[in-house]
Amino acid sequence: MDDGMPGGIWIDEALRTAQLLDDDATLDALELTQGSSVYKPMYLFRGDVPVKEFSTVMPPALRPAVRLFGRQAMGVYPYRDLYMLAAARQFVPLMKNTKLILLGGITDREHVETGLAEGFDFVAMGRALLREPDRVKTMIAEPGSRSRCTHNNKCMVTVFGRTHCVLDPVQRYGHAGMPVALPTNRSPSARPACRRARWAMSSVGIVMNPWMPPSNVHRVVGTPAACSASA
Repeated sequence: MDDGMPGGIWIDEALRTAQLLDDDATLDALELTQGSSVYKPMYLFRGDVPVKEFSTVMPPALRPAVRLFGRQAMGVYPYRDLYMLAAARQFVPLMKNTKLILLGGITDREHVETGLAEGFDFVAMGRALLREPDRVKTMIAEPGSRSRCTHNNKCMVTVFGRTHCVLDPVQRYGHAGMPVALPTNRSPSARPACRRARWAMSSVGIVMNPWMPPSNVHRVVGTPAACSASA
């Protein structure tokens, strides 16, 4: 919808792009999102900024700069439930052929019901499912239950190895007999190629984190600002 970058893509452009894609009637659905996993990650995720954790996966020479300027570079955006709804609802009346997926701050059953009532065809969940993989089953069985996700966003850093919630001991440390996932090798020779690969196409894009090896590539479908994994 918008990437939050000066001179970047804003809601009016995204609305028009979505209309053009809808007129083509070739996409099954659009997942509406904001920010950029590379340039504006906290505008996408909202909540705590895991500066300390990100500094630990950076090359040693960059770690002091990340600790000093990480919050400024990544941005600080407080978390609130359904934080993309206000922007996303503007797309609902424009779509005639394409389903819409609401993303952002959906952790409880009431959020799902609100999204569907607003006219969205689907909702997307991310961090809440990392915290509780059975969250959907819990919402069905216990409609008033609350997600245990605290949005500390430390899970963002775990994509460099085995993506998991750091608050879950089993996910973090494993259990007896559980195979250990070693961090993916990020050799210095791979980094220039990774940097050159930081791009996102308007509707179907391939996005790579600047320090992520070529094997960790996300294919995404969405409006021009869709350039990351789910929030």
